[in-house]
Amino acid sequence: MAQASLPLSSTLSGLNKKSITIENIPQSEIDIPLSEKVRQYIYEDPDRLFQKHIRNHPEATFQTIALAYLDGKKWKEISKLFGISVPTLSHFYQRYLKEVAPKIKKSIQE
Repeated sequence: MAQASLPLSSTLSGLNKKSITIENIPQSEIDIPLSEKVRQYIYEDPDRLFQKHIRNHPEATFQTIALAYLDGKKWKEISKLFGISVPTLSHFYQRYLKEVAPKIKKSIQE
């Protein structure tokens, strides 16, 4: 026997005579995956931490490399994008990530 499914607002609307919808739930009550919090923090770069770049490649900032990597691009793809070898990209990313990881962790936990 199949049950009819009702929208969330319909099933909970009679509780306090208020309609509850996803839009009404405060953002803090919706779990945002840690990976998305990290991505958002790097993208927004509120403290301008992620503008360090590979020598002679001002377009290859930690921010642009990290966002490409977090978006699922492979090192080979990022390498072609910037015209920089995979070992250089990877080494720069890993080295700088070690430096900023504690700051990222602190900021997304606040």
